[in-house]
Amino acid sequence: MTIHSYSPLIDKGIPIPVDGRFKDAEQRIRYPFSEMLPGDSFLVSGGRKKSVKAAMSQYARGNGWKFTSRVQIDGTVRVWRVS
Repeated sequence: MTIHSYSPLIDKGIPIPVDGRFKDAEQRIRYPFSEMLPGDSFLVSGGRKKSVKAAMSQYARGNGWKFTSRVQIDGTVRVWRVS
């Protein structure tokens, strides 16, 4: 059995992006939490379930608001502001 060793090359002078997951800040998804009143809701694609739930929790903790979400029959996710 042969064991191969890997050592990545070190790059110098590469700038750190604004957000490592996106090429620029405009590509980030911005959920409309700050614009919502109790009873308001919005819909996102089912592929964004984890992203929206994480953002929802973080926004709720920081602002004292409450949100809930449900996966719809078509696989989309609806988010409601509760209080």
